[in-house]
This record gives sequence, structure tokens and C-alpha cells, in this order.
Amino acid sequence: MNTRETFHRFDRYLSLRGLRFEAVAIGGAALNLLGVVSRPTKDCDILCPEIPREITEASRAFAIEVREQGDVLQDDWLNNGPASLADHLLFGWEERLQSLFLGKAIHLRCLNRSDLLCAKLFALCDRGIDLGIASHLPRLLANSRPCFPGWSNEMPTRTGRPMFVRLLPILERGWVMPFSRTLTPTGAVTGDLLTSYMAGIGMNFAVSPFLEPNIEDTLLFASIEGMEKNDLRVLAMLITWFGVHAPWVNADRLTKLIAAQKLPRVRALWSALAQGQSKDRRFVRLAKLYVGPRNDLTETGTEFQVARHGEDSRFEGSPLRVASNILRNRARDVLQPAELAKRHHAYRCRLMMGPSYRADMWAALEEDPTLSAAALARRSYGSFATAWHVRRDFRLLPQAHRRPPLGDRAHA
Repeated sequence: MNTRETFHRFDRYLSLRGLRFEAVAIGGAALNLLGVVSRPTKDCDILCPEIPREITEASRAFAIEVREQGDVLQDDWLNNGPASLADHLLFGWEERLQSLFLGKAIHLRCLNRSDLLCAKLFALCDRGIDLGIASHLPRLLANSRPCFPGWSNEMPTRTGRPMFVRLLPILERGWVMPFSRTLTPTGAVTGDLLTSYMAGIGMNFAVSPFLEPNIEDTLLFASIEGMEKNDLRVLAMLITWFGVHAPWVNADRLTKLIAAQKLPRVRALWSALAQGQSKDRRFVRLAKLYVGPRNDLTETGTEFQVARHGEDSRFEGSPLRVASNILRNRARDVLQPAELAKRHHAYRCRLMMGPSYRADMWAALEEDPTLSAAALARRSYGSFATAWHVRRDFRLLPQAHRRPPLGDRAHA
């Protein structure tokens, strides 16, 4: 889309309907409006605030009108996709915002050039080599030098000397060693160990719970067990758990995990569960992962069971068809959030900070303050940039206010 023309048209559209919208935009659309890049972009990423429902509805109606006029604009062209980036930006970024677009009904701001540069560097840490991102850095850097104390034109310094590893050039005369981000667990968890993992995140199985299992890993393995091995007991417990605890699931990580799976029934399950969380915009991408015909949960008898008992209301209209008498749905089968927070520290941190990589990293540091940034990032599946900032912030907190290590608590 032509970003500036689209916003002029959308501004008139909102103005005629008496609506106003103020937000912070980032990504390709912001770079377009700044004149840093000229290539078209398919959407506009809004960092904050959460887009109000009436603006979301208006943007979708506007997209339909644009397509009727022969232009291309997808329904979710205005979205909060990168909202989690706000946790990773340098302190005080809100005070450095610059005006980006000002119309009758729309006022967009964006990060200043130094914060935009940091955002692009974070993206490099997450994605590895990305020539599209790297090509923007020199132009962003040109007007950012006053914002970085200690920058010297006269004495450029390498950030590391060449070694016998792959090095990534990011700036002229500068090198960094790329961090390889881990997104998926190294091995599968099945059988009794999986049952113990599930008990560890609050599913009431009669086993000893595993201590602090990763939440999204456990959800993935449980869904594979349920869908691929037809374990309806595991599946019923998983679905009930997700209905209670979805607000505190790291949707970004879960989406990436499921996207890496080539099992259509597992994808269908998670698309169905995500569609059931339609009010939570974090699960939009997960809801769209499965493309294909509707799946019956059981291999035989679904038609008869649905005709006799009706369809499970949790899956109506979703990629998965389930008769209402197949999966048990009892709230007492899972711990409620307040109880789970007492057992699972990372979950407790998510209640306090939000379901993010940062929350998991904070919990990991409270268990082991000696973790390096790289080890912390790998343990929590986050980016190196986030881990670096969390370690910095953690060190600022007085020792007296930290949670005691796990071993000390066990003997308390």
C-alpha cells in the first residue's frame, strides 16, 4: 500500500464518522512516512495503545471499501502485532517520540531515530542476517549519533576482533557475533514425564508435578499426545486448562512453536482454540495457522455422536468438529490462576508483568542470578536483547527485595 495516501484517505474516512485515533506507529509504515524507505508495505504496525474496537472495525470497513475501488488492502492492515516490543526499548522512549502524521482525525507518532535503530538491531538479534533490515541502518544512524554518548567519528572501534566463527557485519568498520535464538525445545516429552509436566503447570493429575516446566513446551507436547495418539484424557485436560489460563500464555512463542509443526491435526486444534479466544488479539496469527478441511476429533462415529448429543460449543465453526459428550470440561480439573501462581514462579511473574519472555527471564534469574545473557535467552527462548535488558534491570533491584533461590525456599 502507499502508506501516506492510505492514511490521508483513512483520515477522511474517520473524520466523516466522528472518530479520532492517536497512536505510536513503527515498522515499514513508519519508515515510509519518515522517508527512510520507499518500498510499499502491506500493513501498519501500532506499538501502542491497543487499537480501540471502533477503530479496528472502521479500519476493516475501510479496507473493504478500498478493495471495492480496485486497490489492495488487507482487513488487518492496522494492527498491534509488535506491541511486545515496548518491553525491549530503551528507558524513556515515550519522551522521545516524534510526530509522524497529523490529520483531522489521526495523529501518529513514532520512535525517534535512535530508538528505531535499536528496534532494528533487536530484529537482527532475532532473525539473524536480514539484508532488508540491515540496509536501513546507515540512514537511521546518520541522524542518531548525538543520541549515543561516546560516539566518535575520529576513532571507530570494533566490537570484537575476527575469530574462527561466522561474523555478521552490521555497520562499516564494526562487527558483531550473531546470537542464534532457540525457538523450539531440543527433545520431545512423552509418557509419564509429560504427565508430570502437565501437573507442573496446574493440571490435576495424580502424579508428582515436575518443578517449573516451560508452559508453552508443555502445551505443545500435550497437544501432540492428544491429537496424534488420540489421548482424550490429556486433550480434555489441555483444553480446559487453556480456557482458564489463555490470558497468561505467551502467544508469540506458542504461535511460533505451532507454526514449526507439520502435523495438520495439531495445527487444527490450536487454530480452533485460538478462535475461541477471539477477544484476545494476541492469538490472531495462531487462529490462521491451519488451512484445510475441517477435522473430526475422533476417527469414527463423529457424525452419529454430533447428531445425538450436539456439537461441543467450544469448537463450533472451528477447524475441529467435536461431539459434546467426548471431552470432559470440569473446572476443578485444573488449578485456578491464584493457586498456580503459588506453584509455578514463571507463571506468577507473568501475572505481575504480563505473559512475556521478560517475565520468564525474570523468574529464571531469581532462580539463578549467575545466568549470562545468552544462557538466559536460551533458557526462556527469548532474544539476546531482551535477556541483556532483563539482566541489567535485575541487577538494579536490591538483593533484599528479590525472591530467595529455590533451594533456600525449600528449606524455609
